[in-house]
Amino acid sequence: MEKRYGRREYVEITRFMSPGRDDHVRAIERCENDDVAREQMLTRLEADRKIVQFDSKAPLESVLRRLRSLFMYPTEMNLRWTKALSARFETYGSIDGVEALLEYVGERSLTVGTALVSIDTQNDWYALAFVSERSSHALAAIAPGYIGTLRSGSESSERSSVARGPLVARESGFANPESTPGVSWMAVYLLGADPHAILCDLGLTDTGINYAPGISTLACAILPEWVVVVDHRAESLGYVGNAELLQRLSCRGTYVVACFRSADQRRSSAVQYFGGNRYWATHHDPDRSEGGNHLDYWGNLYWDFAKIRAAGWKKHKKSPDQGHLYRVPLAAAHEWTGFVDTTPLTEARRN
Repeated sequence: MEKRYGRREYVEITRFMSPGRDDHVRAIERCENDDVAREQMLTRLEADRKIVQFDSKAPLESVLRRLRSLFMYPTEMNLRWTKALSARFETYGSIDGVEALLEYVGERSLTVGTALVSIDTQNDWYALAFVSERSSHALAAIAPGYIGTLRSGSESSERSSVARGPLVARESGFANPESTPGVSWMAVYLLGADPHAILCDLGLTDTGINYAPGISTLACAILPEWVVVVDHRAESLGYVGNAELLQRLSCRGTYVVACFRSADQRRSSAVQYFGGNRYWATHHDPDRSEGGNHLDYWGNLYWDFAKIRAAGWKKHKKSPDQGHLYRVPLAAAHEWTGFVDTTPLTEARRN
């Protein structure tokens, strides 16, 4: 007998996918029965652009357009495979085509660290969402059998796990580079909060003493809208690779941006979290198979990232040895926060 789920599970799904939206939770709890509660959950999550719903007979172009409207849609897939995707599925009938399309999108998204999950609507409509691959297991555990990951079979899972490195790098979506030290910084959007309280939560105190290169390791800066912490001896990806910390800091509905640059100025990374979820990420590593042409990017990059990326590529083509792609992630992080290496810093002391 198929297990039925009710308001308790719908509330937990909503809390997971739209953290901090207590109004959604209250609305679901007030519903007169479980069926109405389910529809309330789906409607509200769709309004938040956490899920999309469409009929199984929907045209393929409409399905793909709706998937792209999601906050967590892997932007990398927009640029590199849309034409091939259209040619691949144009011969399918509408129903078979949608199923094949979703399996392909689910498999492809896993290769960039994202899972396409399906929520059982108990009718012939799809309700789909993108979440990080790691988060997808926790989401599915809320209501086993009611939520599933498309293309989660052993073949695709094994392939996706091999494509990325250790667990700390999986959440950032990038392979873990060699442990090259460098500088990493993290900026938390204040949203009216006390910057010193945020530092205290991180176990740090602003000493007020000007930062001295080579003497102190940790430093901080309090900007008009951000508090920034800088680690001048960061290993691997620094704050970029600490997904648990970035998720926790962003869970209250604020933005957190992290950045890393290796000491040899070869590798660079930037990532942003919002509401406990990774929002976008970009990474340059010339030791990857593409060499100096390597530039990964993922997530909701609908802001000025396209201009930053295009400018970097234009300069890179003219002078490929000048580190123009290396500066793309750094410029992306600066665009969001206004923080640059020349920003005055004060020493930060561990409590």
